[in-house]
Amino acid sequence: MSFVRVFDELFAGRRDVYAEGYPDPHKPEKNRYRTVEEELTREVLANHLKGELTVGVYPVLTDNTVHWFAVDFDAPKDAKGNTVPDPFPIAWEAAKLQAEAFETAGLHVYLERSRSGNGVHVWGFLDKPLPARTVRLALKPLLTDHTIFTSRDRLFPVQDELSGEKKFGNLIALPYFNGAANGNSTFLDPDTQDPIPARAFVASVRKNAPAVVEALAAEAAAKEPRRVRGVIEIGDPATDYRPEKPLLGALKMISKYGCPFMHYAWVNRRTLPEPLWYPAIGQCTAFKYGLDLAHLISRDYKNYTPGEVDSKYEQALKNPPVGYGWLTENFPEIVGTKHNGKAPYHEAKKTIADLMAGSQEDMVHVGPFEDDVARIRQLDAREISSGVPWGFPGLDDFVRLRGSEMTVVGGMQSLGKTAFMVDGVIRLARAGVHAFVFSAETGRTSLRQRLIARAAEVDSRALRGERQGRMTSEEWERVEQAAAELAELPIYENYTALDANTVLAQVETVMLSRRIPLDSDYVIFFDYLQFGSKMPGDDTEYARLSRLSGDFKFTAKILEHPVVVFSQLKREMEGNDSPQINWFKGTGRIESDMDVGLIITGDRAQGAIAPRSITVVKQRESEANMSFKFFLQQQFSRWDENEQATSEEREAKTIFGQ
Repeated sequence: MSFVRVFDELFAGRRDVYAEGYPDPHKPEKNRYRTVEEELTREVLANHLKGELTVGVYPVLTDNTVHWFAVDFDAPKDAKGNTVPDPFPIAWEAAKLQAEAFETAGLHVYLERSRSGNGVHVWGFLDKPLPARTVRLALKPLLTDHTIFTSRDRLFPVQDELSGEKKFGNLIALPYFNGAANGNSTFLDPDTQDPIPARAFVASVRKNAPAVVEALAAEAAAKEPRRVRGVIEIGDPATDYRPEKPLLGALKMISKYGCPFMHYAWVNRRTLPEPLWYPAIGQCTAFKYGLDLAHLISRDYKNYTPGEVDSKYEQALKNPPVGYGWLTENFPEIVGTKHNGKAPYHEAKKTIADLMAGSQEDMVHVGPFEDDVARIRQLDAREISSGVPWGFPGLDDFVRLRGSEMTVVGGMQSLGKTAFMVDGVIRLARAGVHAFVFSAETGRTSLRQRLIARAAEVDSRALRGERQGRMTSEEWERVEQAAAELAELPIYENYTALDANTVLAQVETVMLSRRIPLDSDYVIFFDYLQFGSKMPGDDTEYARLSRLSGDFKFTAKILEHPVVVFSQLKREMEGNDSPQINWFKGTGRIESDMDVGLIITGDRAQGAIAPRSITVVKQRESEANMSFKFFLQQQFSRWDENEQATSEEREAKTIFGQ
């Protein structure tokens, strides 16, 4: 039997997919991994052992069983998140203590130095495959205290079972890359730290009997507490555990499409009584910015004190978050009966599409309309806003940025899509509206220069060093003032989030970490749709753009805030001055998803000022098929209303009714 075959059988994972490593462009000493949806052949494994490519495997099989388990101890980091000097000895000691805990429980485990040389993996192998849930249940009580051993990253398998949002699970890199030529990526003698050659290691492995693992799982289940009306009882398995790594996705969980209990807690946060507040705080403990979320849920309560929230949060950390079983028993009128026994925080793990697909509501009678009439009265009296104004003269009279709506702005190349975004972001931020800018097209340096040019109203070419002659002292003064102003404005930038799920996670990170009230006015900008990332299942360009369009539409609905997406137009429409809704490039899904559709047209005029038209081709909540005329100050991206086009003319000159 060949060594590659023995190696393959020992480290068996998914055969139909694997991961291939490549150097991180920002940290070449580290690896990133791309999923390869092809068969993991022994030829691929041989290339890994020869050092021609780095292979990672997915341990959870399609039937949710595993052949082995592992615990990953990363290089420890200091308080600032930097890897500590000489990290391996710290990770080694933590991993050895973990191995001792496993061995005391009757398990055979082995220590591998990671490929980087800074971390350690603790591996254990099984005589036959076992359910991942059983393995995790058995091992979790044996994990060493990560508040002391800060280098521990995660337990493999990471999931109890595969799901839509993580259909392959999490990968781990295989050992013996390049035959462990540099002493890394190899198993070590636990006493001497001497490397063990690959063939010697494979021949010496002692596998674990399933009965041992199953007995540990049964013991853990018997000891797991269950809450019944606030009393902890022993004897039944718990409904849930806190995740090993803190989650993102809290905004999905508290949305009306997420957890009904947590949405109720958020909507009623000003009057939420103690019996409901504490279980809500418990769910917060599952999240990366859980304490910040707990404060945002609590801060509007009339008797709010930061100290009490901190105290309750610390108390909640000592117990698993309650599951839907307990919530259904105690608060059935809020939770209903549609949820399984998991805890509410699991809603955060779903993708945007999966969250929306599962958010079915029962049909109800329309009921009384008193609240609707009261809201209309407020709108009529201008006591509340019908949307966030863009800040553009003329356009604001007819088009607003409304919560839960996706606006799509289209234009041909070089007609000012990015200039429209830059100007809109500055105008909104100056009005106190938080602007989240996701630029998939324009680089960081270029976009920041355009923001400075717009705020200072100086020629952007001068900032790029393209304009002949130096800037005047007056221009420099305006640039300095603009830079100081921009630093204080609520503008946030990101250049790597290429899909709606990542965009939503980034918005959540900013909102929670800065404790920005979640009902503040904010707008999300994504420039532009055709640069969105490709995902598994996107077999065609049409499918990719359809998914992206739908996900951004759902993002607006989940957050109940405006999302503005920019899009290319079909090239064959170049020069046509009668924009239509079917001009958007790539998919008819965009046309149906958008709540508001704007198209920029005009000639690619040279010079400082260029005439432009913005045509409303769709507006779900108001009039459409009207054009607004502007002059674009091309040197610094400012859109000025063409005063020759009066409001009366705008109302009269529609696309179909001129």
